[in-house]
Amino acid sequence: MAAAVLSDVVKRVGDFLVNEAVFLYEVRDHVEWVTDELRAMECFLKDAELKSKRDERVKNWVRQVREIAYRAEDLVESFVLHAQRRRRLSEASSGPI
Repeated sequence: MAAAVLSDVVKRVGDFLVNEAVFLYEVRDHVEWVTDELRAMECFLKDAELKSKRDERVKNWVRQVREIAYRAEDLVESFVLHAQRRRRLSEASSGPI
């Protein structure tokens, strides 16, 4: 389940990079770093979720990573909304006079 959440976040970040490339020039490296980190976490969680049934420490860690993934998803969505507002303001200010 946590791996599925991370997979969704990674997909959203990738979609965002494609759709908002013009506005991401300054933060592109940071967004790509976050994407790489989330992919690494996703791979690890696939294995960890199986082990969490036998180890309470791993189970707790999986829960914590799941919460971090939810927060990361919220941050990505907030950033997307901010970039969309910025684009609309830019388009409105460069429109016909």
